[in-house]
Amino acid sequence: MPLPPPPPPPGAKPAPAVAKKKRNAWSPNPGLYAITGTKRGFCGGEGRPRMFKNGEELMDRYLEYCEWAAEQAFPVDKAFSTKRGIQHTSERRTGPKTLEGFQLFIPVVHKTFQQWERDRPDLTEAISLIRADIKDHKMRGAAAGVYSASIVGRELGLIDRASVEASFEPPVKRDKVNAEHHAIHVHPNDPDPLDLPRPLYSRAQLEAGIPFIPPDPKGG
Repeated sequence: MPLPPPPPPPGAKPAPAVAKKKRNAWSPNPGLYAITGTKRGFCGGEGRPRMFKNGEELMDRYLEYCEWAAEQAFPVDKAFSTKRGIQHTSERRTGPKTLEGFQLFIPVVHKTFQQWERDRPDLTEAISLIRADIKDHKMRGAAAGVYSASIVGRELGLIDRASVEASFEPPVKRDKVNAEHHAIHVHPNDPDPLDLPRPLYSRAQLEAGIPFIPPDPKGG
């Protein structure tokens, strides 16, 4: 049985407890772990040092995110028919790079990222290149069939406006036909109303005194 550690000398301060980082199973992005269990807290605020001194540092961080994103993959179950019945196999597919994923990777909140883009001229060029690379990556992936073209198109705002407006076009208002003008009534002067087919009249015609016009026996 191991002996317990010796007690600290009199007047010695106890060693500070080491904060353990909590790993969130719902998101594997390592940027979340960087702020969990630390005193730094979330990004932003006054009096804190800049996270990136220039655009080169931001671009280096983005390239690190690209390498990390290329290694991430989601398990996809695929079913196919064989002589032995339905078989299942699993393959791993990587997802597209996203601006939100990069913000989590840094980590920085979206509001702060927008402030950099607006108030940091030294980061503007790097942010523009990052946005362009993410857009190009999604478009090429959708064109190759790796990613859903409809989802990428909606996210990038590439859906045809005409088709969207057509799908939401309000129905055409049609004039309601007055029930008085429906030819559904037998004329009171019809000598043989049960001999079908018979000519029918609307209520408005009967009230106007339209005379009974017998049908042509030849069907003309």
